Amino acid sequence: MRKLKLLSLFFVAVLVLVFVSMAIGGERNVKFANDRAYDFPIKPGTDAWKKFVGHDEMLAATQIPADVLKNMSTRALVETCLNYPMYGDMMVYDDRQKGLEAVISGFDGLQELLKREDAGIELLAQYRLVNKEIAQDINDIDSKKASSTHYFEQAFIEMLLAQSSVRASMSEDEEKILVKECLSNLRLKQNRPDIYNFLDSEPTILIMKRVLERRGVGLQINGKQVIVGDNEADLSNNADQIIVQSENFISK
Repeated sequence: MRKLKLLSLFFVAVLVLVFVSMAIGGERNVKFANDRAYDFPIKPGTDAWKKFVGHDEMLAATQIPADVLKNMSTRALVETCLNYPMYGDMMVYDDRQKGLEAVISGFDGLQELLKREDAGIELLAQYRLVNKEIAQDINDIDSKKASSTHYFEQAFIEMLLAQSSVRASMSEDEEKILVKECLSNLRLKQNRPDIYNFLDSEPTILIMKRVLERRGVGLQINGKQVIVGDNEADLSNNADQIIVQSENFISK
């Protein structure tokens, strides 16, 4: 009788664990049930958009409803953020980091994206796609217009990938893939000085510099460890060393 009672308790415990597991799994599935990007109801160029009288009205009209936002997969959320009509605001700032922070503060989609553990992986996937498209554009058309289609999108993704919080869950191998992609992108830009200048490469170098810092690969000049800032002057003056150490980093 005692064995039967213990056996019954065991099966009850198992059933409880099964139901709890199903409930957790169900919540997880519901949380990210939507794998489609959000379609902003009012877009630049439309009559409704032209009626806006100020920047604040544009920001208010381009927020994502909370119920949609929480159910959106990270992949769909990344695509949504890249379609965000106001992300170009980042470019009006002299300091792109401050520009990005301003855009983040005004858009709930980016705020949610920065909370997702897999944001870095999904952004890396999009970065690789955009880089291929830009490389193809440049091969197909020999003009500055070739890079304009995806230029702002690329710069926006790079600034997001430069954020430590975005890369927090990325493994060293995943960051090596990112740095390899940055180096490839950088070589493309350096080979086309008629299209790109250093400002176009600054976010690319910033990513590599921050990855090296995170992985404890400090920058060295003449055998001495140096601290390099995130500003344009420091990145420009130390770009060659950052590139060399990035190449060493991915080769290990």
